[in-house]
Amino acid sequence: MATMKSHRREQLAASRKTSSHNRSLWMVYSPKLNADLVILGDLEIIHWATELETNPSVQAYRFDEDVNISLTVGEGEDDSNFTKIRGIWVDRRSGAVEFHQIDANEKHDSDRKSIPIRYRLTDQVTRHAELVSITSAHLTLVAYQLGFWLKVIAFASQLRGYELDHETELVGTQVQLLRKGTIRSLLEDLDIADQAIALGVICRLIISGSVIVEARKDGFGYNTAWSAP
Repeated sequence: MATMKSHRREQLAASRKTSSHNRSLWMVYSPKLNADLVILGDLEIIHWATELETNPSVQAYRFDEDVNISLTVGEGEDDSNFTKIRGIWVDRRSGAVEFHQIDANEKHDSDRKSIPIRYRLTDQVTRHAELVSITSAHLTLVAYQLGFWLKVIAFASQLRGYELDHETELVGTQVQLLRKGTIRSLLEDLDIADQAIALGVICRLIISGSVIVEARKDGFGYNTAWSAP
């Protein structure tokens, strides 16, 4: 039987075969998806940490999805005008679907560009979505947030495999009572003996949007301000 370590090596080897040799390769755990991910590229890890994993409006996502799309969305739609693209499939909590593509060559325009498209899968049913271009310039602007969000994700990841419904209810109740404060003050007001568990639950709730924080250059820590949604 393959060990966890050998399984990870196989994942990394498979990913390296499909990537250029000068791209960084990241092995991460997603609390949102409860899954290990292999992410290729520094721009991709910034996008993942700042706009996918920690964005409460994102319900789920999948990397390297091939899908047939058409830019024709108006009257008299032409069902023959489809082409295959590869991108990140993003499911919003609103029910909307987006396909994100990272444009590493655009280093000046930091605006996110979104256009309506139609897409279809193997069932040939046509659906509507948005095609979103994430530029290198945009990701460079938000890169300072990477360390902040990776720390939040790391604390949440320590609770992998644990439900902790009681502790989550305790934190949620306290958040609604206090409405705002610092991470330190929230921890001090919680009746949870193990501070590591309490902090992990808080970070889980940050990722889900039940606790609101703003990414700062000085990083995530006890002095980070939080508020209720």
